[in-house]
Amino acid sequence: MEIDQIIIVALLVSPWLVGGYLDYRTKIKALEAKISASERSNLLEENKSIRHRLEVLEAIVTDRGYELDDKITTIK
Repeated sequence: MEIDQIIIVALLVSPWLVGGYLDYRTKIKALEAKISASERSNLLEENKSIRHRLEVLEAIVTDRGYELDDKITTIK
């Protein structure tokens, strides 16, 4: 394929790609606008709660006492 053909194909395809991207961004903005401030606040609070629970679980699992208990139960 010669460079002229590549340029022509690029010029024909680029508006389609740019249009698809702009449609995507428009749909994302519309979905973001549907979420009210209170829903957003609730989701952020839930996310914070889940992160805290995950931190607690990580602390429990990485605790040396947990490892020792696991080894004891495995030996029995």
